[in-house]
Amino acid sequence: MERKEIQLNTIIETILKVAEGNYFVQLELTEENNELDAIAIGINMMIDNIRENNNKINSLNEELLKLNAQKDKFFSIIAHDLKSPFNSILGFSKILSEQIVEENYQELKEYSDIINQSSKRAMELLMNLFEWSLINTGRIEYTPEYFEIGDLINETVLLLSDASNQKSIAVKKAILPNTIVYADRIMMGAVLRNIITNAIKFTYLQGKIVISTERKQNELLISVHDNGVGITKDRITDLFEIDKSDSTLGTQNEKGTGLGVILCKEFVEKNGGKLWVESEVDKGSIFYFTIPFKLARKNVIDNLIPNE
Repeated sequence: MERKEIQLNTIIETILKVAEGNYFVQLELTEENNELDAIAIGINMMIDNIRENNNKINSLNEELLKLNAQKDKFFSIIAHDLKSPFNSILGFSKILSEQIVEENYQELKEYSDIINQSSKRAMELLMNLFEWSLINTGRIEYTPEYFEIGDLINETVLLLSDASNQKSIAVKKAILPNTIVYADRIMMGAVLRNIITNAIKFTYLQGKIVISTERKQNELLISVHDNGVGITKDRITDLFEIDKSDSTLGTQNEKGTGLGVILCKEFVEKNGGKLWVESEVDKGSIFYFTIPFKLARKNVIDNLIPNE
């Protein structure tokens, strides 16, 4: 068989392989620079273009699957998680009004507390949904500023003190003093709020939570350590996947959406940091996240740190 005939057969076989979906084949060129080499060069270029376009299609398909998962999650939260607290509010407010008419004041506080907790849960769900929708539609603004991270941690702990006190959970802090960071304060507040809320949710009565900060070269490491129920290794991976992040009940049957940790990861990464978790079942979990340091001017530091 002549060399040209062999080369022609090779070209035909390669085209058939491409037709079957093999986009990683390439034709070898001879050193004769004949017309079949020119055809082979054209076919190789065509295969490269097909492979590139196929990769783009696969990426778009993956993005589409992710968007569908987000949509399903969104409607699931609206249909189930958000419906539940509003049902409680409506139901117990009706009972509350009946008790007032009957002047049964003994049970009024119990029902009003349930309404209050349901309202707080509904607000938390709405806040997470709102922030999540903003970041996934590209409408959230990244507005970094200098601020003292210890102040934000203290504000968040105070905000959540009712929830921790109800379970008699001791919240300890090991925070570096006068630590100025450059980040979006609202996003970092949402991160701390969600992580500490989860720590309270999954910690038993009379448990303990420790919030720490530590300087690591050019970044600040923040950790929230609880001695609660812990998370299995398989579950840790699923925490950050929108289509797998199902909510689990807390130690007092507290409910959530599964959105909080995903939201935290996106906010931390938007600020140039990283978020991860270490956990052991029945021993507790540690959520870590970092904030890159950015050198602040002296006048900025003087304004943020009061003179003693």
